[in-house]
Amino acid sequence: GRQLGKSALLQQVTRKYHAPESDRFVLYDGAKHTTDLWELFKTLLVRNALLPKRVSATARVKSAIADMLKENPSRRVVVLLDECDQLLNADAKNGFEQISGVRDLMTETGRRFKVVFTGLHSVQRFQRIPNQPLAHFGDPLCIGPLSSCAGMRLILEPLATLGYRFASPELAQRILALTNCHPSLIQLFCRELVGKMAERQVGPTTETPPFEIGEEQIAQIYRSVDLGRKMRERFDWTVDLDPRYRFLGYAFALFEHEGYIGDGGGMGVGETLAWAKSFWPQAFDHPGTNEDELTGLLDEMVGLGIFVGSPSIGYRLRSPNVLRLIGGHDDIGRELDRFKGEPFAPEPEPSVVRRILPPGRNPASVLTLEQETRLCQRQRGVDIVIGSPALGIEEVEVALRNACDARPGEVSLR
Repeated sequence: GRQLGKSALLQQVTRKYHAPESDRFVLYDGAKHTTDLWELFKTLLVRNALLPKRVSATARVKSAIADMLKENPSRRVVVLLDECDQLLNADAKNGFEQISGVRDLMTETGRRFKVVFTGLHSVQRFQRIPNQPLAHFGDPLCIGPLSSCAGMRLILEPLATLGYRFASPELAQRILALTNCHPSLIQLFCRELVGKMAERQVGPTTETPPFEIGEEQIAQIYRSVDLGRKMRERFDWTVDLDPRYRFLGYAFALFEHEGYIGDGGGMGVGETLAWAKSFWPQAFDHPGTNEDELTGLLDEMVGLGIFVGSPSIGYRLRSPNVLRLIGGHDDIGRELDRFKGEPFAPEPEPSVVRRILPPGRNPASVLTLEQETRLCQRQRGVDIVIGSPALGIEEVEVALRNACDARPGEVSLR
């Protein structure tokens, strides 16, 4: 999600571990508008005097990096790339050609050259497909809302430094609940709180630090129209990443308003899909839409800090305060009405992306990455593939063999 601290974490890692004097390089770049990885690597490495300026062409950049590390056995280079969604979407259309090259380079150099991809929904969406190059980059980390302990530290420590303390510990817990443990919202709320407290200290006063924050100050900030607008704005930044996120967020708000979701319960994937197909068929009622695809979307929204739940217990909004951000029943109805008849053009995702095959009759697999994953799972059972010559049914064996080759030791095809 947005404003959860991904860029701050990358920059902190860069400050802490970049040590050229020890032949250890941590290079950060916000790759938001980049689709050429090798050109980006060249720019970063030339800037840090790791490659000569004359290096050109993709193949030469890759081999130059490998040669540079061979000549310097103690050298390690980590590249931290931020805002990679556009880059991944572009590379997915080409069968992850660039990502595969980076994976090969990491393997060839014993991971002394390593790349970390960071981004929003596309990074999360592609990493859940195991038999594609991103699976070889390491275990994914989801940067979501803070834990209660970390959230309390973010509230208490800066306020204590400024000379403020709470009349009771429950007041700090209330801020956590009101902000959904979202770091940006915590900072926003506490900044307003410090401003409100400073207003009391203008002019002659006998008060001395530590100044006490009471229940009335918390209530005033919570009722602030300006704060509510800013919090709603940050919620919109996240759900606007994909129109289906916005639709599902408002749909679940409607379910809770109308009592479809009881205390402690959740909305099942099947009933959610049936409702979504009837309300916004352009996005949810088309060939290939199934419960697995919707589960992927719902799990992404869990990762974004909007929902909680799982396929087994159902899903719901993360907290009642998310419902407050979304608005009242009439606001929700008006927002959902905007989706009726609205066209939908999905971004490339695992349900439509296909692997590029070695030279042969067809350049791309007849199976999508999502279908490969389902067919290559290590579990008991029978899968039946139905098709026709016009749809390339005779190419399924070639596609499956190629998918199995991408997962050596895990899957065999007899």
